[in-house]
This record gives sequence, C-alpha cells and structure tokens, in this order.
Amino acid sequence: MKHGERWLLLGVFLAVGYFDFWTVRSSGDRWKFGLEQRDYYNFTIDGWLEGHLDMAVDIPPELLKIADPYDPAQRPKDVPVLHDASFYKGKYYIYFGVGPIATLMFPFRLLTGTDLPQPVAVLIFVYAGFVASAVLWLRIRRSYFPETGALVAALGVLALGVAGLGPMLLRRTHMWELPIGAGYCYAMITLLGVWQSLHA
Repeated sequence: MKHGERWLLLGVFLAVGYFDFWTVRSSGDRWKFGLEQRDYYNFTIDGWLEGHLDMAVDIPPELLKIADPYDPAQRPKDVPVLHDASFYKGKYYIYFGVGPIATLMFPFRLLTGTDLPQPVAVLIFVYAGFVASAVLWLRIRRSYFPETGALVAALGVLALGVAGLGPMLLRRTHMWELPIGAGYCYAMITLLGVWQSLHA
C-alpha cells in the first residue's frame, strides 16, 4: 500500500468515526459519564455485582401478590412494570442477551468503577464493527482486485461506514439498538477471523 493511499484511508476512517460520533450526539441522548445509568444493561451489571443474574431493580409488592402477573387485566393500573423485560419468579431479566455486558460494559465497570452510558456502548460496537468490515474489505481488495486504485479502496471503506445499518442504530441508542450493534460487531470480527484463517 502506497504512502498516499494510507493517508487517504486514514482520513476516511477518521471521517466515519467523526460522523458516528456526531450522529450519536445529535440524537439527544445524554451520556452522563460518571453518573448512575438507569438502563437494563447497567441494572443487570448491578445484579451481577450483588451475586445474582436478574436486574437489580425494586419489584412493586403489588406485582408479587398477583396470582398471574403476566395477565394485564389482573395488574392494577398504577403498578409500574418494566417494558420489554422478562418477569420470572418475581425477578426481572433482560432477554436480549448478555453479550454486550460480558464483552464491554461489565469490564468497563470493573476497570473504572462507573457505568458505561448506553449510547457510548452502541457507538463503540458500531465503530468496531465498521473497522473490522473495512479491514476485511481492504484485504479482499488486495488479494483479488490489486489493480484497483486508492479511490476504489477509499470509496469502499466510506460505503461500509455510512451506507450500512450503523448510522441508523446510532440515531436512537436505546436498549434494542445495543444488542444489534454488538451482534454486527461480533459478526464482522468473526468474518475477519474466518478470512484470516483461510488466507494465513
């Protein structure tokens, strides 16, 4: 790879990173670094640190007294319940999977002692997935399309960064977007690993 091409590609990587950062920040979700995060994933981490797998949230006593808490007709209207969480034997669990927690958010908590804001976690996963996919594209290009120029390489990287699912996830970084972004990241890293194993 020529020196000029390296600088061009670095510029594209930085531009996509800035675009991703701007997209998250412009969505209106506050990061609140250093403060307690009130999302399902950080509640689950609280539970882990207390020695259990369920979310560390207070369960209304009225909900525990209902014969069938899954029946909305039996629940009093003023009893708050968590939306999109699994309620099992008097405890709440997330059912989106704990991959984002185990690979990023829990280690961050252990290392820093603070909660990782959910929008930041989505940003990290989306950008890491983009980097893995871009590296894979550049290696495919080098192996099978070596005659293409630096512009083709840069446009391919740019397309992977702005024309995929990532920017849409970053526009709204709620509890649903985090596991999707993490799954994208894991899939791209896996594909890159498969490529490496086949072309070592």
